[in-house]
Amino acid sequence: DIYGSEAPATIYNYDPQKAAQILDAAGYNQGTDGLRAKTINRELAFQFIKTLTKGTKSTSDVKELQKCLVREVMPDLETNGNFGDKTVEAVKLFQEKYRADILDPQGVAEPNGEVKQATREKLNKICFPSGNTTTALRIILTIAGQEPFTTAAQIIKSQWAKIGVTVDVKSVEMISLERDIVKPRSYEALLFGQAMGMVPDPYPFWHSSQKVDPGLNFSQYENKNTDKLLEEIRQITDQNERKNYLKKIEDMITKDEPAIFLYNPSHIFIASKNIKGIQAGIVADPGRRFSEISNWYTNTKRIWNNK
Repeated sequence: DIYGSEAPATIYNYDPQKAAQILDAAGYNQGTDGLRAKTINRELAFQFIKTLTKGTKSTSDVKELQKCLVREVMPDLETNGNFGDKTVEAVKLFQEKYRADILDPQGVAEPNGEVKQATREKLNKICFPSGNTTTALRIILTIAGQEPFTTAAQIIKSQWAKIGVTVDVKSVEMISLERDIVKPRSYEALLFGQAMGMVPDPYPFWHSSQKVDPGLNFSQYENKNTDKLLEEIRQITDQNERKNYLKKIEDMITKDEPAIFLYNPSHIFIASKNIKGIQAGIVADPGRRFSEISNWYTNTKRIWNNK
């Protein structure tokens, strides 16, 4: 459970086989190397099929040519659909840039500024790459460079590797993590912990208004129904009623899966058996274990006073 209430209505057990099935269904197939990747069949946006030379009147083709040449060789070229001297110059620069594929195979020494077969083929390959693109399933997991995050990250990396997911652990010092990663929300996946306090207030972590700094909604979670409960629970003082609200909030968040809840650590404090008066219980932070220190005492004995 998230907030110390009873178990949420939806529970996700550790199931690598089901995880693999979900990835298969999403198109991330496992290759012979054991790694997962997704192949996307992309339709061609455009292809050059005509010969284009100075004075060509095919405005749409010339505009596409000029757009490509702007990216490749001449940033200041106008994309006006007019194949004039400036476009001829840009085509020559393109032919010279890719001489090995355009000019040399034909034994041509100087670029001519004309878009014929060899130039068209290179333009199509460079400007409108065809066919399939394959994207590896690779996740950058950002953590604070300290325990227990470093150990937890290595466990996650090992578990995900077993189903073909590549994980790169990015370990960052705490001050840099807060300033450069967390505040601008600059991460793919983030491993972090929540400290809820003695009276749990989930508002900063899950309300949609907290998606930007200084809010703590790092998962960018947004649900109007959850927002409403998060706002209402702040007005409730009755503990039983608060518990019911926490249960509803917990169920909503768990069902929506904005984050994966890994574990709830227990902190064990050891005290000498000679110290009496220690009241064991829940502490919100390590320092609060001393909150009742004024009631502690060591062994006592009766002393006779004959005065």
